[in-house]
Amino acid sequence: GERSWLPVPPEHRPLAVDRQQADAGSLLSGFKQLLHWRREQPALLHGELHLRPVDAQVLAFERHHSAQRVFCAFNFSDTPATLALPEGWSQARALDGSGLSGAHVEGDTLVFEPWGGLFLQA
Repeated sequence: GERSWLPVPPEHRPLAVDRQQADAGSLLSGFKQLLHWRREQPALLHGELHLRPVDAQVLAFERHHSAQRVFCAFNFSDTPATLALPEGWSQARALDGSGLSGAHVEGDTLVFEPWGGLFLQA
């Protein structure tokens, strides 16, 4: 293979693409799965975007396209978080297949683990 003209610290070697491609649990594999899954969701590709009010830790938005409505929420923090669901979303179901985890619905509230996220479909 090609050699870098700069020294590569040993702790960076496991992050190389050739190593991550062979690991189904790697960050690279996770992103590839997410991108493949996203292409199958019309609302995430073509839908209108509606940002939810700003939260200190959680980014949340809705996407609508044709009959599909998706609520997307992500905890961009290393501490747990909660977010009140907007009206009409408490009965929504998790949209499976993204590989995203670390969040769930409790009544009218989303509960997040650190770095957790969730896609809901109404």
